[in-house]
Amino acid sequence: MIISGFTRLFKDHLPLLLVVAVALIIARQNIDTTTIYSGWDNIHAEFDLARYARQVFFGAWVEHQGLGAPAAQAQLAEIPRLPILLLLHTLLPANLIRYVFIFLMYLIGGVGMYWYLATIWLKQNKTSFKTWLAALGGLFYLLHVLTLQQFYISFEMFMTQFAFLPFLLVIIHRLAKQINSKNILLFVLLQLLLAPSSHTSTVFYLAVLFSLVYGFFLIVKENPLKALRFSILLGLLTLLAHAYWILPNLYYTLNNASYVAGSRTNQLFAPESVWSVREAGTLSNLTSGTHYLFSWRDYDFATQQFEFIFDEWLPHLNQWSVKIMLQILGVFTMIGGLLLIKAKNKGWQRFSILIIYLFCLSFIWIDLLPSNKLIDQLYQSGSFREAFRNPFTKLSIIYSFVSVLLFIQLAESLVNYFKRNGRKHFPGKFVAIGLLGALAGMMIYISWPSFQGHFISEKLKIEYPAEYQAMFNYLSDQDPHLRILQLPQFSHASWEYYTWPWLGEGNGYQGMGFYFFGFPQAFLNRDADRWVATSDSFYHELKHALDRQNATHFGEILAKYRVDLLIIDETRLDPNREHTYLVDHRLAREAGLTEVWRENFLTIYQRQSETADQEIFAPKQLTKTSVATERVRTDYLYREQGDYLTTGETEATVIYPLADLVVHQLNGLDFTDDGLRMIRPLTDGKYTLTVPGWQEKYYFTPVAIRYQQQTVTVSFPRVEIQVEGKTITLPRLADFEFEVVPDLTAIMLFFNEGGAIVEQNQSAFPILKVPVGESVKIELIEFPGELVYLPSGEVDVTGLTVNPVARLNVDWSAFTSAQTLSVDQAHELKIISRFPSLTVDLLKNPTVNCATGKQGSILTQSQKNTVLFQADDFGVNCGGYAFEHLSSAYPYVMELKGKNYQGRGIKFFISYTDRAIVPEDYLIQENEYVAYIGLGKISDDPRDIFYLNWETRSFGKEDINELESISLAPFPLEQLAGLKLEKLETPLQFENRAEILQDRVYLDSIHLIKADCPEEACWVALDQSFDDLWLAFRVGKADFLPHHRYNNWANIWQLDKTGTIVIFYLPELVSLLSMVGLASWLIILLLKNSRR
Repeated sequence: MIISGFTRLFKDHLPLLLVVAVALIIARQNIDTTTIYSGWDNIHAEFDLARYARQVFFGAWVEHQGLGAPAAQAQLAEIPRLPILLLLHTLLPANLIRYVFIFLMYLIGGVGMYWYLATIWLKQNKTSFKTWLAALGGLFYLLHVLTLQQFYISFEMFMTQFAFLPFLLVIIHRLAKQINSKNILLFVLLQLLLAPSSHTSTVFYLAVLFSLVYGFFLIVKENPLKALRFSILLGLLTLLAHAYWILPNLYYTLNNASYVAGSRTNQLFAPESVWSVREAGTLSNLTSGTHYLFSWRDYDFATQQFEFIFDEWLPHLNQWSVKIMLQILGVFTMIGGLLLIKAKNKGWQRFSILIIYLFCLSFIWIDLLPSNKLIDQLYQSGSFREAFRNPFTKLSIIYSFVSVLLFIQLAESLVNYFKRNGRKHFPGKFVAIGLLGALAGMMIYISWPSFQGHFISEKLKIEYPAEYQAMFNYLSDQDPHLRILQLPQFSHASWEYYTWPWLGEGNGYQGMGFYFFGFPQAFLNRDADRWVATSDSFYHELKHALDRQNATHFGEILAKYRVDLLIIDETRLDPNREHTYLVDHRLAREAGLTEVWRENFLTIYQRQSETADQEIFAPKQLTKTSVATERVRTDYLYREQGDYLTTGETEATVIYPLADLVVHQLNGLDFTDDGLRMIRPLTDGKYTLTVPGWQEKYYFTPVAIRYQQQTVTVSFPRVEIQVEGKTITLPRLADFEFEVVPDLTAIMLFFNEGGAIVEQNQSAFPILKVPVGESVKIELIEFPGELVYLPSGEVDVTGLTVNPVARLNVDWSAFTSAQTLSVDQAHELKIISRFPSLTVDLLKNPTVNCATGKQGSILTQSQKNTVLFQADDFGVNCGGYAFEHLSSAYPYVMELKGKNYQGRGIKFFISYTDRAIVPEDYLIQENEYVAYIGLGKISDDPRDIFYLNWETRSFGKEDINELESISLAPFPLEQLAGLKLEKLETPLQFENRAEILQDRVYLDSIHLIKADCPEEACWVALDQSFDDLWLAFRVGKADFLPHHRYNNWANIWQLDKTGTIVIFYLPELVSLLSMVGLASWLIILLLKNSRR
C-alpha cells in the first residue's frame, strides 16, 4: 500500500522532479568545492556576515563606501536575504555559500516557473500533458540562453528575481480572487524575498511595473475601474513592503542622480554599454536569444590576454546544428506570441504578457522596432541613459519569463492539435510526446556545456591567498572609523585585477573589488566614485598626485580627505602594462606614512593624525570661501589656506574664481586667431585680486621659434588678466630676434641645455626649463643631420661649432612675487593668452584597424574641411598623433570639434612618454560638439611628450564619426587656478575654539554631542560626504544649525553657544521607522491569520 502510494506520488510529480533533477545536476557539475565563486559584480557577505548585516541594516547612509554616500544602490534591500545567508553560513564552509545561494535561486526559479504554468497559465488545459508542458516550460526557463547570460557571471540581485518572479504572479492571482489578510501576508512575504533584486533599483522597479500591468489585465474584463483599483492596491502594498529602502533610494534619485551621470567612470562606460546593446540588436540575435556578452571579452590570467567571456561556449554555439535549434526555439516563441493574441482561454492577462514582451523587445532590441525614435529621445537624458545604460541586463529575467510563456503557448497549441487530430494507427498522443521530447532534447543539447560545468564562468572559480584573511583579521582589530586607500591605482574604471598564479594556473580576480567585504573600515575604491561626487573628486586629485609622483601633494590629499591607512597590494595588476610597486612604497614613506603591518605581498601604512578615530571633530582654523573644487586635479585653496568651509560669495572672505581650470573638461573658453580667451562673471564687490608667483624650482614656458630668410624670431606667451579696465600681465621672458649668418638649412637653438631643431621657413614650439635665479644662455648650432645623445639624454655637441647668440638676464623676483590689484566693482574677469595654437593634421598618420585580429572593416574619408571615420562589423578605426614639440611639462587646452552620426561617439586617448602615468580617455557622445580638454602639467622634463589617439568603434553595426579639427594652445592652468579675490578689510582666516567634550553614537548615524563653544560662532564637522539631509540641532532649540561644506566634501555646522548637539541623517531615521512599521504590520497580519 505504501509502495503503491509512493509510486503514484512519484508518477504525479515526475514532471516536477525532472525540473528539479536538471537544476541539481547543473548545480553539481558547476560547483567546485575547492574554490570560491568570485568576480565581476560580486557580493561576499560571507567574508564577515555580522559586519555585512550591520552595514545593510543601517544602509540608508553607506558609511563604508569611500567617503560615505547616500544609498544609491538600495543596500537596505539586502536585509531579507540575511536569514538565508545566516542559515547557509551555519551549514556550509564560507567558500560554498555563494555557490549554493546562486544554485538555490536557480532551483527555486525552475520550480516556480513549473508551478506558475501548472496552476495558472495551463489551468484550462484538461489533458494529461498539462504537467509535462509545465515541466517543459520549467526546463526552458532553466536552460534558456537568456538565463545562461545572467548566471554565467552571476550577481545576486538577478538570481533573486529569477527565483521569485513566478511566485509573485501566482500570489497576485490569489489576491485577485480574494483580498484577505492571509493573501496580503503572503504577498508581503514574497515582496521581502524579492527585495534583494533591488540592489540596483531599476531592476526592481521594472518587475513592479510588470506586476502592476499584470494585475490590471487580470481583472480588467470584469471591471476596468476595479482593475485600476486592484493595480493601485498592488502598488501600495509593494510600496509599504519596501518603504524602508525605497524612500532613501527615492531621495537619492531626486537629489543626487546627477552625480551618477557626471561621474567620469559613468560618462565613459554608459555610452559604451548602450551601444554594445544596440548594435547587438540583430534579427539573428533576436531569434537566438544571444546578446552583446557573446562579443565581450574578459581577462584570462592563464594566457594573460583578453579572451571572449563565453570562450568555453562559442565552439559549441557556432555548430550549425546548435544555431538551427536556437533559431527554431526563437521562432517558436514568436509564433506563440501571435497565437496568444487570440488565446481567449488565457484570459485578459495574456495582453499584459504581450505588452511586457513588446516593452522588452523595444529596449533590448532597440533598432529592430519603430519605437527606436522614442527611445532615442529618452536616451538624451543623462539620468535615463545611466538608469538604462544596459537594458538587456535590467530586463533579461522578465524577458526570459514572458518568452517562456509564449513558447509554451505554441507547444500547448500543437499538443492539443495532435491530440484532437490523431489517427487510429498513428495516435496523436505519440506525436505530442515526440514533440515535447524533441523540444526538451533541443534545449538540453543547446545547453550541453552547462551540464559539463560551464553554466557559470570558469574564470570566476578562484582561490584567495591566506594573506587576505590575515589582513582582514588585523584590520578588524583596528578602529572601525578609519578610512583606507589602496595602491596601486591603475585607472578611473571601477574594475580591478589581481593575480595569484602560485595557487593555480589562471588563478586571479577581476571585478568590482572584494576588499570592502572583509574589514569594517571605509574603503576608497573606484566603484564608490560612480555614486557620489566627493569620492569622484578624491580620485581626480589622487590621480594627479600619483601621475606626478608628488609625495607632498599625496600627503595633502590624505589629510584633506582624512585617509588614515594605505594598503599596498603587489598582486594587483594592470593587464595593459607593468607596474613597479617600489614606487608606491617610496611615495608612502616620502608622504610621512609609517609601516604598521606586512605579510608577503601586502603592506599597510598609517598616517598619523590626532583626530583619526573621531567622526566628529572641531577644525582649529578655517577660511570662509566660495569655490568650485569638484573633480579638480589640485585644490589650490586647501594647499594655500588649509581647512575651509564653503559659503555664498557675500559671506566668503576669499574667492577662487578659476579653481575649476584644473578639471578635465573646461567651459567658457574661446580659441582666437592669436591664442586663447576666457571670460568669467564676478559678483560685485571690493576685492584685492592676487595672482600667485612662481613657486617651483624651475620655470617652464613655451617658446615660439620662427626661422625665415636668415632671421630667427623668438617669442614667449603673453598672458593678461583684465578686470575693471585694469590689467595684470604675467611675467614672461623677453622676445628677441637675430640673424643667422651664413644662411643655414636647419639650426639647433639651445636655451641653456634645452632647445629645438628648426628648419628654414619653419617654426618650432618647444617647452623651456629654466632654473629660477639663473640667466638664460642662447646658443646656435648648425643642424648636422644626425644627432648623438649622451646617456643623460642630452645632445652630444662634441665636435660641433657652438655659436653664442644672447643671454637673457631675468628679474626672477617679478616671477616669484605675487601680483596684486585692487578691484572696486568688478563684473567679469577676462583672461587673454597670446601665443600660436597648433592644429593637428588629422591624416598625417594613416588610420588602422586596431580591432583584435583586425576584425571587421574601417574607412577613412577626407571631405572639405573634415575627416569622416567609419567602422563596421566590430572593426575599430584608430587614428593618432604624436606632438613632437608640445611637452607634458606645461599645461595646454585642447579644442575638439566634431559630430557623431551613428553609433558610439568618438573616443580620445591621451598617453604619455612615461608609461607609469595612467592614460586619460574621453568619450564624446553628443551629435555635434565643441569640447575643451584641460591637459595639466604632468612632467618636469620638457623632453616628455604626450600622444593623442582616437577611435571609432563598431559594436557590430556601422559607426560613423566626423572630426572637424583638433587644436591645442598653451595656457597656464595651474597658475591661474590659484588666482584669488580677497575681500578688503576682512580677515582671511579665523580660529575655531569649539571643543568636543563627548560624542555618543546611537543607531549608527545619530550623534549626541556635548560641545563647548566659548565664542559667538564655533564649528563642528562630521567626516562623511556632504549631504543636505545630514541635519543638526541644539537640544532646547527648534531651528536646525547652519550647514556648510567642509573642504568641499564633508559636513560642518555652526554653533552659537555651549550645549548638547544632535547630528543625524534623516533618511536613516525614515528607514528605521519604516522597518518598525513593516514589522508591526507583519505581526498584525500574522496574529490575524493565527486566530483563523
